[in-house]
Amino acid sequence: MRKIVLLFVMTIFAINLFANPIDKKKALLIASNFYSNNLKLSSDLTLVYECISQKHSTDKNKQAENLTFYYVFNSDNGFIIISGDDDVYPVLGYSKSKTFDVNNLPDNFRKWLENYKKQINYVISNNIKATEEIKKEWEDLKQNKKISKSTSSVNPLVTVTWGQSPYVNALCPYDIDAGAGNGYHAVAGCPATAMAQIMKYWNYPTTGTGFHSYNHDTYGNLSANFGSTTYEWESMPNNVYSPNNAVATLMYHCGVAVEMEYGPTSSGSYVIMDFWAWYSDEQTCEYAYQTYFGYDPEILEGLEREDYSDNEWKELLKNDLDAGRPIQYAGYGQGGHTFVCDGYDNYDFFHINWGWSGSNDGYFLLDALNPGSGGTGSGAGTYNDDQQAIIGIQPPANNMTYDIELLDNLTVIPNPIEYEEGFIVHTDIKNVGINTFNGDYCAAIFDDDSNFIDYVEIKTEYSLQSGYHYTNGLSFMTSGISTAFPGTYYIRMFYRPTDGNWIIMNDGSYNNSIQLDIQNSNDIALYSDIVVSTGDIIIDESFDVNVDIANFSNTNFNGSYSVGLYNINDDNFETIETKNDMTLTAQSHYENGLTFSSTGINVEPGTYLLAVLHKEDGEDWELTGSQSYINPIKVIVKIESFQADIYENNNTAEEAYILPVYFSMNNATISTIGSNNHIGSDLDYYKIQLESGYNYTINARAHDSYNSDNGQTYTNDVSWSYLYNSVWSDVYDDIMPNNFTVNNGGTIIFNVSPYFIGGKGTYLLDISISRTAIINVETFDDNNFISIYPNPANDFVKIKTSKPIQKVEIIDISGKLISTNLAIKNNLKISTSNLENGIYYFIITGENYIEQRKIIISK
Repeated sequence: MRKIVLLFVMTIFAINLFANPIDKKKALLIASNFYSNNLKLSSDLTLVYECISQKHSTDKNKQAENLTFYYVFNSDNGFIIISGDDDVYPVLGYSKSKTFDVNNLPDNFRKWLENYKKQINYVISNNIKATEEIKKEWEDLKQNKKISKSTSSVNPLVTVTWGQSPYVNALCPYDIDAGAGNGYHAVAGCPATAMAQIMKYWNYPTTGTGFHSYNHDTYGNLSANFGSTTYEWESMPNNVYSPNNAVATLMYHCGVAVEMEYGPTSSGSYVIMDFWAWYSDEQTCEYAYQTYFGYDPEILEGLEREDYSDNEWKELLKNDLDAGRPIQYAGYGQGGHTFVCDGYDNYDFFHINWGWSGSNDGYFLLDALNPGSGGTGSGAGTYNDDQQAIIGIQPPANNMTYDIELLDNLTVIPNPIEYEEGFIVHTDIKNVGINTFNGDYCAAIFDDDSNFIDYVEIKTEYSLQSGYHYTNGLSFMTSGISTAFPGTYYIRMFYRPTDGNWIIMNDGSYNNSIQLDIQNSNDIALYSDIVVSTGDIIIDESFDVNVDIANFSNTNFNGSYSVGLYNINDDNFETIETKNDMTLTAQSHYENGLTFSSTGINVEPGTYLLAVLHKEDGEDWELTGSQSYINPIKVIVKIESFQADIYENNNTAEEAYILPVYFSMNNATISTIGSNNHIGSDLDYYKIQLESGYNYTINARAHDSYNSDNGQTYTNDVSWSYLYNSVWSDVYDDIMPNNFTVNNGGTIIFNVSPYFIGGKGTYLLDISISRTAIINVETFDDNNFISIYPNPANDFVKIKTSKPIQKVEIIDISGKLISTNLAIKNNLKISTSNLENGIYYFIITGENYIEQRKIIISK
């Protein structure tokens, strides 16, 4: 239907926001004066980096303006960062030991600099003026005067400068995608690196506490036995330039302790407890320090900056550093970008060890904003709300210590045993410490990869005085452990003080580990290895399991076989395939073996036991014998490797995927549902085409692993920019600070790329558009040419259009392509009977159009 829209023409006045820019000459003067007067160092400085942003004009005929957020100057042995606007503090950070290399910046330092840029842009965009304190600092530095804010300072406490790879990550999961530079192992991760450096400062603990394992989506079950590990602090150097098992062990244990989301080029977890509702305490550094490494829970505490004023927050940090305690700090966002804060100077700069082998370590302002402008945690809280710190990290000051050790050999009766057979573990223990022990004992069983399987028995509420032992020793009994499948295991003894955690007993003159072999003798037994056709099992993808079975008895077998998965820590069984009505004559096997097939399973990713079972007709299921071959075997179940999304190939601006724009009441929202960077070099380009006759206001943001507010989880950290009027915008980390305007229509291209080189995973680009018609311009309601109904739908959807349809793609809310329907017709009926209830998106493609409609399936 045609309509004529008449609107008043509005005149747009431009406001000059760049009232106080700092040019290169002035920045160099400020940097030189600070270097010579405050640092007493040579002021021979060279400009090595200029953080420039382009301010876009709404007028196609007007040239875009440039804005410098900050400058970086190098000296012979350091660098200094100077603000590009005099409404914020002049000096943002400096280093006296390392030069600045923009091509080799720590991930967490990149994020820190990104936030400086956001803060300065916030000040400029909101026309926030400098405080008297900031004005004085600029003026003093121009006049070559020394600035000072306090008389106290703390030199850097931590002397180690470890990174995330290579060598230190040698025990992290193997991954060919990590490349030779990382030693073909996943990188250690910021959380582990920060924790390990702080623990090395204390050289504590000697031995960890307890054990932990978790399932990783890609690498399966990852475990650490902290209680049986002695950390070799004396073997850990300040810098790691060659293989070092002591550091690698500590790094890996820190990773397992926080359930690290390992990746080939980026690994992360969480810092403090209870900050975001959707992750558990067990995934945090705060929890790990106390639970597995014995740091003092009475004073260790995770804090959020938003709960304190600017001065309160700085005083908290300084008090901890004054007490000789390094702080684990986290800045900006939920991606685990964390590092060590271990000193401060008398200018209110805090010393940061970024955990990047010393690269860019130096002194930095916690924020560039002046108090009251949204930069303090207690104020409007624009950019510093996500800053976190763990303070009070130190060994217990007056901890009640115990020393329980073996006073006899460990014995297991019987050994070896049959599967699910009971056994007894016997030993004697002695309290060789000075304090009476009150608590529990246990014998625990582990597999040959140190995964905890189960307790043999826990004995509770025991008391043992100093110097005493048990005259008749102690026996730990079980009637059988169903999760201890045939194989080789190890049993170790632990004690647990009341309200404490499990601690491994000292060897004394004995060995606190004994091997237990479990076998499964059966007349119906494997006659070959179990082979999975795909190696690892990919969720929802088909695979086969090939195995041969023999009948070693003198009677025929009549019954069933089944192959399935056991969770490594319990006996829940997920069937792959069951074969019924099977016959196997006495003293024979299947000449060509057996193949068990699956069209796909849907279980949580991780490490599983793949088992072959059998049962005689009328009998119960039992584990098929494994006298000569292993049953069950360990397999990794993981999510599918990233496949190219539906927008590919869109790797250049020329190949940009055209996103359909559908206006309702002159507003449109566009989302790249199901988008991902499927490989580390994937650059995604999208195009929107806006018709003439309107002025448009556009805002966009990326939802990713670093920052998302739509309730969904994404796995890649991305940055993005846009191209309009032949000029590329600034690069945005997530949220653009201001809208931009397009007059009288045009084409805009968006680029989304991994924030860190090699990053892979999912993200979502959200674009919001509003439009206003220009006077006397005829417009058409172009979207009425498509009718799709019913909505909500049950068994079918009908599509009618005046323009022929070429194909209709259906994708679910997660972005997974469900089906593709090809047709060259104006009317189409599509069955939805196989779709589950929920929201789906129908992407309708014709010769000169692509339209997107949301359909609700409700049955």
